[in-house]
Amino acid sequence: MKLLIACCIAMPLLAQDAPATWQLHGQATTVTQQHGPFTSPYAGANSLEAVQQRESTFTTTLMTAVRPWRGGELYLDGEGAAGRGCSGALGLAGAPNGEAYRVGNPAFHAAIVRLFLKQTWDLGGQPRQVEDDAHQLAGATPSRRLVVEAGKFSVMDFFDNNAYAHDPRAQFLNWVLMGHGAWDYPADTRGYTEGFASELYWDSWSARAGRFAEPLIANMMEMDHAYGRAHGDALELEHDHSLGTLPGAVRVLFYRNTTRMGDYREALALSPVNPDVTATRQYGRVKRGYGINA
Repeated sequence: MKLLIACCIAMPLLAQDAPATWQLHGQATTVTQQHGPFTSPYAGANSLEAVQQRESTFTTTLMTAVRPWRGGELYLDGEGAAGRGCSGALGLAGAPNGEAYRVGNPAFHAAIVRLFLKQTWDLGGQPRQVEDDAHQLAGATPSRRLVVEAGKFSVMDFFDNNAYAHDPRAQFLNWVLMGHGAWDYPADTRGYTEGFASELYWDSWSARAGRFAEPLIANMMEMDHAYGRAHGDALELEHDHSLGTLPGAVRVLFYRNTTRMGDYREALALSPVNPDVTATRQYGRVKRGYGINA
């Protein structure tokens, strides 16, 4: 069961193509999930508990933006969260509540989760009207442009942006459907990181690349600021198209993460019965991959 409440306030446009100078958006989402008891042949500390469970999560976000100068946009988000997923969101490769990753504490806690600057340079092409939306100020934008974002944000704000399976607050809840399931995108417990991204739009084509901070320990809040040896890189190519009257897009994503990680093969070699992957952590390890969405 999922309930979403959202609202927005934006400065009225003075002319049809005049850019909005500020906006205010808000959302609140609660998710409740329950499962009955089931038979489990084995159980451990990270297993899905076989007893009946009912858990809820709650998140609320206040999203603000201003346009300080031509082509510039400044975004600031405060977010509060509380609750937990079933079995602490453990036991399933595809956790059934994508909102649970934003909840680091069952008690309500608030924090600044986004603070980033977005700068756009006009490279020509045809103007396209952009409607007011969360993290999107209304106004005309050129079809050919260069965009740079820098600060604190979610990598998913800019990459792997499938229109139907990207946001657990309004779409599919499962973690695997929020983005590519094999991509451990750089993020703290709440799903945010620091870094920069650049995007080049050229009519129906676009390309984006970025480098982002990795957590000091996987899925923890503290980030590793040794950027030279700990960072996540992403590169994405996109083509927009139409099939008849239906708009669509194809995106190809390449990623590479390097940070202080463990190695499962080494952990098994050291202790075949009770392997501990954390005992093999060291800098220089690399995880890379790719994904396609359409």
